[in-house]
Amino acid sequence: MSTISKLISLLLFVSASCEDSACKAIRYDLEVYVEISPADTLYRTTDTVTLTFNAPVNLTNRSNNQVETVELFDVGYELYFFRLDSVSEEEFRMDNTYDNIRVLQHASNVRTDFTPGTVYFNPELQGDTAYVSTLSFSFRNPGVYFMQFNGFTDEDIILSGENLRDRVVLKDGCPKAIYEDFIQVNGGANNNVDILCETREEMCTINNLLSNRTEAFDRAGGYIFKVRK
Repeated sequence: MSTISKLISLLLFVSASCEDSACKAIRYDLEVYVEISPADTLYRTTDTVTLTFNAPVNLTNRSNNQVETVELFDVGYELYFFRLDSVSEEEFRMDNTYDNIRVLQHASNVRTDFTPGTVYFNPELQGDTAYVSTLSFSFRNPGVYFMQFNGFTDEDIILSGENLRDRVVLKDGCPKAIYEDFIQVNGGANNNVDILCETREEMCTINNLLSNRTEAFDRAGGYIFKVRK
C-alpha cells in the first residue's frame, strides 16, 4: 500500500472513530404526553375520566430542547394504580386496577387483558402526526390513588426511563445514543403531588419529595387524586 493510501485509510479510521465517540455522548430524553380530563384533585365514583396518551411525531428532546422527528415508535405502556390510604407502613399495595375502576370505553390499541389487573396502551400512528391511545373509565371505590405508567416493548418489561434505542427510530438519529422517555401529565402540572404529603408523611422529607418529583412524576407520569362517593 502506498504512503498516500495509508494516509487516506488512517484519516477515514480517525474520522469514523470520532463520529462513534461523539455519537456515544448523545442522549435523547424524549417527551411523551398524557392528558387526563377532567384533571381534578377530587373525583366522585360516578365521574367519567378520559385519559389520552400522545407521542407526537415531532418529539422534544429534553437534553437539548431540540425537536426530533420520529420514524418509528414501537413502545407500549402499562397503567397501574397504587392505593395510598390503605397500606401498611412497610410497603404500598398495587391494587388490581379493575377492583378500582370501570373501563367504559377504549381504543382498539388499548388492551385490558395484557396482564391481570392492568391496562396496556400500545399507541398507534394517527393522521401522520402522533401515536395515540385513549381510555375512559369511572371509579368503583373511594380512596386516595397514585396513578403511574410502566413502559413495555411487546411482552418484555422495560421500565420507563430505560434505554428505548431498539424501539424508537428517529430521523437522522444516532443509533448509539441513549434513548429515554419522560411521560408528562397535563403539560407538566403539579399533578397533586401535595396529596402525597397529606397521605404519606414519611415520604415528605426533602430527599423523598425530590426523588418522587423526578422519578415518579416527571419521568413515569405520576398523578395523585382522591375519590369519594
